[in-house]
Amino acid sequence: MLAHKNPFFLKVLVVLIAVLAALLFVVNSHAQDIPEEWHQPLTSAERLYVLRIINTLKRAPEFPEIKAWHVPVGTEPNWQLNAWEQNMEITVPVEMIRFLADDPAAFAFLLAHEAGHAKQQELYGSTDKAPMTTFDRFRSLGNIALGAKTNGASGAVAGFSNGRKQTKEDGADAWAVKFMRGAGLDVTGGIRMFAKLRGVWGGAWRSQFAQDHSINELRIAHVTALILKGDAESER
Repeated sequence: MLAHKNPFFLKVLVVLIAVLAALLFVVNSHAQDIPEEWHQPLTSAERLYVLRIINTLKRAPEFPEIKAWHVPVGTEPNWQLNAWEQNMEITVPVEMIRFLADDPAAFAFLLAHEAGHAKQQELYGSTDKAPMTTFDRFRSLGNIALGAKTNGASGAVAGFSNGRKQTKEDGADAWAVKFMRGAGLDVTGGIRMFAKLRGVWGGAWRSQFAQDHSINELRIAHVTALILKGDAESER
């Protein structure tokens, strides 16, 4: 069979192009201040844009019942480039929406990721009870070993704690891939979203998102692997 007619080959090619584009963004990005206009309330057009993406995601099978969607203005600086889920409600500050405004699929993945946390609550009663995947177990062992080597027992405990925390994020990523695919959206938006956040991590835009989420090459590789698997939940 010719390579260009092989569905898996085409899928790999599309994902590799997305990864390369994301890495180029990281290389070419630079720290800067958040534009003043980003702090303003959403316009009517922007509200329709957000609502359209939300409604598209809701078409995905198994999408959780979100009680409310919040788009606050005046969020404290450390939380502006962030998004979070709590008690089946999702909050995305206006600044984060505008940060991803040039890539609707990346923004959709952000919402899908937070919906993944809501799904964890729906299934397990708490995001803290989300089960570990094989990937999580190996990474957790690595965290514990590295922590023990550098800081002894306290380092090992910290490594275990970080591993459990990242399990929630990996699980939400898996659900995000599933929701994106189920809604007919471009799943490679997840790769670009994390790469874009990685590109401003450590500069003037350093946010709370980067402090309590793993924004690194391993995270991007994990999302890429989920996309290539076809079924995000199949890794469990």
